[in-house]
Amino acid sequence: PATAMPAILLVVVWKYFGFHMMLFIAALQGLDRSQLEAAQLDGASRPQILRHVILPALYPTIRLSIFFAIVGSLQLFDVIMPLTGGGPADSSQTMVTFLYNFGVTRMRVGFGSAVGVVLFVLCAGFAFTYQKLVLRRE
Repeated sequence: PATAMPAILLVVVWKYFGFHMMLFIAALQGLDRSQLEAAQLDGASRPQILRHVILPALYPTIRLSIFFAIVGSLQLFDVIMPLTGGGPADSSQTMVTFLYNFGVTRMRVGFGSAVGVVLFVLCAGFAFTYQKLVLRRE
């Protein structure tokens, strides 16, 4: 049970690392080079350029990456079922595997549907709250 979640974490990081890396590569390619050159001409060091020029330009991408990671973690199914099936001793059970176990395996369709609705409400609530916070800051 102690190694189930670290094993799943390793596979999930391996699976989604490329997607998030492409987001950041696209954002870095979209940086305005004139701002970087102006900071260098003003005498800013590399850490100062990173902190005051590059990171603020990457904040929208960082927020998007965090959003995708959290919503994706709420819907994690395709890695857990082949690796552990929610076990051992339900140590790697998520809401989606719980929904699958009750709704499909145990044929308690009503309960499985209720879990699905709760999962939808959680994802939608998080998405709307996140959008409100992000749009309010901008």
